[in-house]
Amino acid sequence: ARPLSGAVTRPRDNRPNGLFFKGMFGAAYALLILASIRFVRDDIALLDNINIVRILLVALSSELWIGRSTIDRTLSLSVIAIGLILSPYLLTDAIVSYVDIFSLLIFGAAISKSRDPEKFFIYIAYGSLALVGLIALMATIGVLPSTSFEWNGRVKESFGFTNPNTFFFYIFSSAFVFFIFRQSRGLILCGVFIAAMYVSVGSRTFALAYAFIAVGYYFANRINGGPVRFGLLLAIVGISLIGMMTIYFPRGFSNWTLSVFGIDSDELFSSRLSLMEFDLSYSTLDPAEFWLGGMKNVSDSMYAYFVNGFGLLLSAVFLLLMFYRSLDLSRRYGAAPLIFVLTFLMIGIVEVPFDGSALMSLLFVYALFYDRDAFYRWTAAARRGVPRLTHAR
Repeated sequence: ARPLSGAVTRPRDNRPNGLFFKGMFGAAYALLILASIRFVRDDIALLDNINIVRILLVALSSELWIGRSTIDRTLSLSVIAIGLILSPYLLTDAIVSYVDIFSLLIFGAAISKSRDPEKFFIYIAYGSLALVGLIALMATIGVLPSTSFEWNGRVKESFGFTNPNTFFFYIFSSAFVFFIFRQSRGLILCGVFIAAMYVSVGSRTFALAYAFIAVGYYFANRINGGPVRFGLLLAIVGISLIGMMTIYFPRGFSNWTLSVFGIDSDELFSSRLSLMEFDLSYSTLDPAEFWLGGMKNVSDSMYAYFVNGFGLLLSAVFLLLMFYRSLDLSRRYGAAPLIFVLTFLMIGIVEVPFDGSALMSLLFVYALFYDRDAFYRWTAAARRGVPRLTHAR
């Protein structure tokens, strides 16, 4: 039983574990942002060095976590179990995917056991906005090189990054944090960023996703009825199936949407389906590659990231676990967790938010699998001032 009275009890940061993991992720995320700047991408040696440091941060955190003298024995053993299951992929082309997933599990488990993880995420989100804003300003005044892209008559400015979508990704990652922790000021600040830059950057994916979570923020407490939650669950299942179909049947899916709905999904997804049809041919894979993966990711799709790296079997297991967890959280916290998951999955069709040092993917893993109280602010109990449930950690 979890008592409802008394102050919230959280374990103090175990030195050096709590601050170490927070510092490791903060540094890794800053390096990820710096690695996305155009002039760094043009300098392959510098880019390689930055990525090596990022991988070393994961390795160091792993060593600390499993080291006998410093191990935090309250961390979930599921990380070890999943790591053992994934370990054969170290011998395949999917090693980057393996490192990303395992580092997310390590960081997520460690941060969930440290003190004030909510404040940590919020500080990282504000810090990310400040750094991205500084980079955009330096690119605007000509200190950093920038690039303009033209696509179907639309001109998109990258503001110092290698791609306009990259610029929006970091802004939206912060908005994702502010959404889950109900930080209206931060969410509005992200909206100002997006509104001010949309004309120049023109990233439809993240602009629509921001509109979705902004509406969800203001209406989730009013749409918590059973039919609405059921509809959101169906949407999660539908988006998951659409994501998988765009990978295994890209051209067939595009033709189907055109004939049934009059919508060319290939054009809607900025020709990503044509690129996947050209780059990927799952019909030629042997059974081991089809079911177990082990290939490099070659497409802007979270679903391709999983299917290429880990195959259909583990990808399906991940989606089933995510659906089960979403259903469980929706019973406790209403529509908010479903909006959270659905937004992530929709972005995943045309982007790859999973990166070992990406804020959005870490928050997704943390909130969905490690912290049952991450959505507490959405409940009526929070509005009435009822203390949080005490964690049995």
